[in-house]
Formats: sequence, structure tokens, C-alpha cells
Amino acid sequence: MTEQAVKDAISLEMPDWKKIAPGQTIKIEVDAQSLLSDEQARLRGYLKSADISSIVCRYPIRETPALGVIVKELGLKDCATYEAAVRKLMDDNREAKKQMLAFFGQLVGDLAT
Repeated sequence: MTEQAVKDAISLEMPDWKKIAPGQTIKIEVDAQSLLSDEQARLRGYLKSADISSIVCRYPIRETPALGVIVKELGLKDCATYEAAVRKLMDDNREAKKQMLAFFGQLVGDLAT
């Protein structure tokens, strides 16, 4: 998330032709350490309050080692097996499916219309 925040900050500072035309040196500074500290504090807050929903919503699990750790801890063969097990759970367990769908809020209804 910090990487994306740094990219966004740089993108917002990108010069247009009016800044480039005079031929002056253009410097873009981003306080990456501050952005990193902010993100770490946010994550620590989520962890302290056991706010799993915010963690899952904010951080792309597929781009972290988390999925591999989950697969290993569950004793599954690979990520595809894990994903198949989750789909099977959703098919077999109405309450689990209901909880999972609640994460999407209005989206499910909006897509159905």
C-alpha cells in the first residue's frame, strides 16, 4: 500500500507542459518514510482491534505471502486447492456464504439488477 501511495504522490506532482516549457529542473520529493509509518500505524490499529474486514478490504491478499501461509497452515496442496475448498464451503454452508456476501454490501444486489 505504501508503494502505491508513493506512486500516487509522484503522479500528483508530475509536471505539465507549462512547468516543463521554461526548461528548469523539476524536482519531486515524496516523504516515503512518513507514508510507510502511517501505513504501519494503520495496520497495527487494525490488528490491535482484530478488524479483519478492514485488513482484507485494504490489502490485496493475493499480492502478499499470506495466501501461501494460509494454504500451508491448512495443510493443502496449493492455492488452487484452497480456492476450491472455499468455493465448496460457500456451496455447502449457508451461514458462511451469508457472511461472505455481507462483505460485498450492496454490490451483490446491484449486480443482480
